[in-house]
Amino acid sequence: MVKNLYSVKDDHVGIFAQPFVAVNDADASRSFQRACGDQQTTISQFPEQYSLYSVGTMDDEEGLLVG
Repeated sequence: MVKNLYSVKDDHVGIFAQPFVAVNDADASRSFQRACGDQQTTISQFPEQYSLYSVGTMDDEEGLLVG
């Protein structure tokens, strides 16, 4: 099955976080918004300094990454 991969970029530092799997863009966006509102995350302290990116897909049966 092909899965969508997303990553959050710290625009202030200039690095991407470890990718995560989401069903689609709307699902990834909801997860990002949840992190922005969760006071336990660094993202919630400076949400304007973070951006969500679609970084590719992965076929979990073949183990192939597609950018």
